[in-house]
Amino acid sequence: MPILKKKGFTLIELLIVISIIGILAGVVLTVLNPNHFRGKARDSVRKEDLAVIQGALERYYADNNAYPDDLSSLETTYIRTLPTDPKDGDDYFYNKESGGQAYCLCVKDLEGVETPPFTCNSASYDYCVYNPF
Repeated sequence: MPILKKKGFTLIELLIVISIIGILAGVVLTVLNPNHFRGKARDSVRKEDLAVIQGALERYYADNNAYPDDLSSLETTYIRTLPTDPKDGDDYFYNKESGGQAYCLCVKDLEGVETPPFTCNSASYDYCVYNPF
């Protein structure tokens, strides 16, 4: 009578393969660093938010020949809702200068970009936009 030999993997072989796959997945995640990419994505959102607010500021200026005292003056007429920081929900910094003829609009903390600090109202910021004139 012939002896039947079962073909398949043993439990030890399966555990070794699963362990190797787990180690490789950990190495790949460490190398890719998803938090870095999330930070860069939030930085892009911040810059886009400032561009949207800047457009609303310019429309306000065209109607009133001066920039507003605060960003809340833009809501409903010039922008539906004011964007906030995507990470913590804080408002962006806005400062009206030169009697309403200039402004600076800034982000305090960018996550993925190393840039020289901008200065607005004697404070340092990671990124600012100014009136274009």
